[in-house]
Amino acid sequence: MTKLIKCLFIVCALLSLYSCEDKRGPESVLKRFVDYRFVPGQTRDDMLSMTTGVLNINIAEMTDEEFKNFSNMEGYKLISFNINIKKCEVDQCYLTYIVKYSISKSNELSFNAEIKKIADMRMESGSWKIADISNIKTFYDSKKPIFP
Repeated sequence: MTKLIKCLFIVCALLSLYSCEDKRGPESVLKRFVDYRFVPGQTRDDMLSMTTGVLNINIAEMTDEEFKNFSNMEGYKLISFNINIKKCEVDQCYLTYIVKYSISKSNELSFNAEIKKIADMRMESGSWKIADISNIKTFYDSKKPIFP
C-alpha cells in the first residue's frame, strides 16, 4: 500500500510540475522574438503582433525603408540566448538577458557581439508582449578593426 501511495505521489508531483509550465510565458515570448529577429523575411505585421507600447509604436511608425534596414539581419547568426534575471508581477515582467551573435560579410567572420539587454514585457489581452527593449552593455570581439 505504501508503494502505491509513493507512486501516486510521484505521478502527482510530476503532473503538477509539467502542468504549471507555461509555454507562452514571458520567457518563451522573448525567445521567440529574438529567434525571429535572426531569420530572413521578417514582416512588420509579425513584429507588431509580438510587441506593444513604445516598441510597437516605433515599429508601426517606421517608413518602409527604415523597417527594411531594421529587419535586415543578413550576415547575422545567433550564437546563444540566455535569460539571467526575471522580475515579474501580475501583468508586467522585466527580463534581463544576453544575446550573442556573429556578423559575417562576404562569408568571412567579421566579429562577434555580446549584448546584455532588458526587455519590458506586458500582459495584453491574455498574452505576453514586448513593450520595450533597452541595451545595458555591449561587447564586440574582433581580430580586425570593425568598420560600419
